[in-house]
Amino acid sequence: MRIVLGLLWLANIEWKRPSDFGKHLKNGLYKYVAGGVDHPVLRPYSWVIKHIVLKQYTLFGWITLLLECTLAALLLLGLWTRAAALIGAGQAVMIGLSVLYYPNEWPWSYYLMASMHLLLFAVVSEQSLSVDGARRSGAASKLRAATVVGGVAMVVGIAGLIAAHNKGFAAHQGARLGWAKGELKWLWFNPLSALLTIGLGLLVVAAIKIGRSEIAWVAVAGFGLMALQVLIQWRYNDGKWTGGFLGGTGPNLAFWAMCALGVAVCLPKPTKTP
Repeated sequence: MRIVLGLLWLANIEWKRPSDFGKHLKNGLYKYVAGGVDHPVLRPYSWVIKHIVLKQYTLFGWITLLLECTLAALLLLGLWTRAAALIGAGQAVMIGLSVLYYPNEWPWSYYLMASMHLLLFAVVSEQSLSVDGARRSGAASKLRAATVVGGVAMVVGIAGLIAAHNKGFAAHQGARLGWAKGELKWLWFNPLSALLTIGLGLLVVAAIKIGRSEIAWVAVAGFGLMALQVLIQWRYNDGKWTGGFLGGTGPNLAFWAMCALGVAVCLPKPTKTP
């Protein structure tokens, strides 16, 4: 359930689009935030949206994007799980208070979304496939967890390379890895970003296998720079988007940040040589 909720956040990051987050075209995130005023659920909350959120909407858009990227990364990793679950429940409630009465919305989806996050908060959900569990089990388990994260990056990168086979090497609009009709819009890759993801994942796995975990910090930096590139270059304006030279969007930001964070928290800190 934790991983499914992480994928839920990941699949829904893409339409929180810089630089204006849908304000100019009155679509995307802006449409649903403004829906909290046009179709109020709770009058005081609608007042906050109208007089505070919409007045500082661009800042709100960036906060929403970064918060949901963080939730996706932490829940997929199983890192600081209970804190992420509690924040996710709060975010689900906030979303529900904006769109519960929006036309063609299904209110129970938000009741269930909040409830599932509260379930993760209430139970022990970090015993399997979880960085939290590995960190409690000692150094060997932490290194195995870092290896798994690197392996996941390799597999996802290979899938991205297959999806992007007909794209230009550094095309600014990558190929979608996912199922659009099923609203599983997970990741976008061009061949360059797919190869970098594979290469950095391989570097993590190889470094740990040969006992040189300090080399894996290079991959951490690489994944971090890839996430930063999305943050700087990904833009959606007038119905067209560009992902920069890596061709990615918000889910890529979350995924590459997840890879960087997942490996970093499991590696021993580099030692300084005299």
